Amino acid sequence: MSLVTLPAEIVYRILDHLDIYSTWILFSRVCKRLHTITNTYDRYELDLSSIPQDNIKLIANIIRPENVIKLILSNKSFETKIFDFFLSLFDNRAFCRLRSLMLNQVKCNDLDHVLQAFASCPLSSLSVDIWDTWRNNKVAAFVNSTVVQFKLRKLIVKNFNHLAKNISWPNICNLTYLSFGSCDYSEYQTVLGDLRYLKTLVIRDCIIQDRNQMIFTSYPQLLSLTISDCNLSMNDIEFLLAQTPSLSHLKLCSHPEKFDSTYNGFSWEQFIKVNISSLAEF
Repeated sequence: MSLVTLPAEIVYRILDHLDIYSTWILFSRVCKRLHTITNTYDRYELDLSSIPQDNIKLIANIIRPENVIKLILSNKSFETKIFDFFLSLFDNRAFCRLRSLMLNQVKCNDLDHVLQAFASCPLSSLSVDIWDTWRNNKVAAFVNSTVVQFKLRKLIVKNFNHLAKNISWPNICNLTYLSFGSCDYSEYQTVLGDLRYLKTLVIRDCIIQDRNQMIFTSYPQLLSLTISDCNLSMNDIEFLLAQTPSLSHLKLCSHPEKFDSTYNGFSWEQFIKVNISSLAEF
């Protein structure tokens, strides 16, 4: 059996692993049947973050927006604002199946403009890398309105610390995945206390000042925790993890010198057995 005679379902699986250029410029030109299949394939993940503008124009002429489920835009590679350039080429209202949107190197002032352009899309996942993160109040307002507007289940706000400090999470919030920069312990508690459906939390670090003054609370909904630049002591880590007894995945990244002094294998084994026995991956 050759490529051109494979069942369409198998060809779709192959297309799941090809970028947009390989799909349309190479794959679809093999024969008329493969061209038809690529035209009806409806799981495109369109990454325009490093594609030259001329190629983006070409893609705009051949791809059907209703077949795109994920879109990645980045402003870092172009003198022209990629967001305005993109919106000039595509009818954004036609992205009726768009589930995931990733915006890299975006400014606060552009966020509302870009997201309003996708207001009719059924987004469930949003990732933003904001340039001017010092505008805390503006970022917080954006997060509040966006979570409510799109009923997001996954939110990533890159390079932004203390996200929870200025956020009033909606009473009904469907977030199951949240990622942001560093936070202090009170913010950590706020996030886990307010987001009852949260399953995965990814943060850079959690700052604990005085553990003796803190209230111990259990957050059994959390299943996965990642701290990508952990500077906590072993005692503080144990204090933090004892509050999430249902964890099945834990990832702690630290500097080598911190790792040597903090992460004792035997101590960890005993702690996990007693406090987070459900842990399957560490």
